Amino acid sequence: MRNTCYLRKGTVYLPTLANAPGSSLYELVEPIAVIPATEVENLRQAMREKILAGNPPPSAPRPPRTPEPVVLPLLAGVKTWSAFDRGVTATWSITDQGGSYKIIPLRRYSSRGGWVPDTENTIFLPPGADLDAVCDRMVELIQAAETNKT
Repeated sequence: MRNTCYLRKGTVYLPTLANAPGSSLYELVEPIAVIPATEVENLRQAMREKILAGNPPPSAPRPPRTPEPVVLPLLAGVKTWSAFDRGVTATWSITDQGGSYKIIPLRRYSSRGGWVPDTENTIFLPPGADLDAVCDRMVELIQAAETNKT
């Protein structure tokens, strides 16, 4: 299971990531939960629901070189991915590999734009950590990033 979380201008975006069985590629699809970062309980519940839902298979194979879907930028009130990206304060990837959760912060990729895993700051939750612990830790990270934004 893999999920992603974007913090942009005080709002958290939790898209659904579709994944074909046996594939390592994920595709952002609807539904996308949009929650103000200040609504801690709603944020925790939406995160829990996304993780429990897992990664559904894509509805149809996406042809190569297809542009990124525009749903997420439109929800943020912008027209393009680059405009959405410019306003992102922080983003994380959440994975569950056999019951072991990890939260991987992403950092800006300086030379080409976009984001890359910040493996030095990956958070490994203790083996057996439950879903509530994962959601609580993510909410803490979101709150800290929102408080420390520049």
